[in-house]
Amino acid sequence: MKQLNLEQMKSIQPLFTFVKNTLVDTCIRKNIGKVWADDDIHPNCVQVFVGDFCFLAGDSDNEQAVDLIKNILLNYPKNNCFMVAENQKWEHLIEAEYGVHCHKVSRYSTKNNVQFDHYQLRKFVNQLPKGYRLAKIDSDLYNRALQEDWSRDFCVNFRDFEDFSKNGLGIVITYGKELVGGASSYIATEDTLEVEIAVKENYRHRGFATICAAQLILQALSRGMYPSWDAANLISFKTAEKLGYELDQEYTAFVVDLVV
Repeated sequence: MKQLNLEQMKSIQPLFTFVKNTLVDTCIRKNIGKVWADDDIHPNCVQVFVGDFCFLAGDSDNEQAVDLIKNILLNYPKNNCFMVAENQKWEHLIEAEYGVHCHKVSRYSTKNNVQFDHYQLRKFVNQLPKGYRLAKIDSDLYNRALQEDWSRDFCVNFRDFEDFSKNGLGIVITYGKELVGGASSYIATEDTLEVEIAVKENYRHRGFATICAAQLILQALSRGMYPSWDAANLISFKTAEKLGYELDQEYTAFVVDLVV
């Protein structure tokens, strides 16, 4: 297998039209993440590895296709990941390799075909209850977010706070000294960010996800960035709908337990 450089990555973009996910495009255009292939000159089967996601495309009958599926074990620091494959042949290879250590889920890519309703977004933001504070992620909040599992993805894909401050964007809700929810850029480029939302378990079902997501969208738009939303489940998709998104594509992903 060969790891591709930025120039080589551009040649594989046509292989990934099967899924409308900004993570793939960001990885290929901006070299955020890693790309592996059977060949670095004429790739036939390819793996795009970015954040918590592994995308597989190309010739699943290639003798190195299974090696790409196994490759994630060598290059991924967490205990599980999402694998998204081009077709059922790739999916069968994933299931054959990981067996009971993987299961299918549905995810929902979204789009916004009209301008966001800024007035409605501000109405959501104004629903923040008394005693809670809405704040932009600064260096202190950046470090605090990284200390807890539920909030790490707000910042974990950036090298450090300087990188996050320059390229990312995040909004959190605090209660006293406690971080209770937030919406942030899972990854970001100069014109796009991928929305990441999480709320601490004891504070869910209070509208906090909607509030901080609305503020993040407003902040992103003010910077000329499109806030892309790939919903992990129907609850996330319903929140996205409320904020102005509509369904673009439902697709299958595998949650893979890498501790096998």
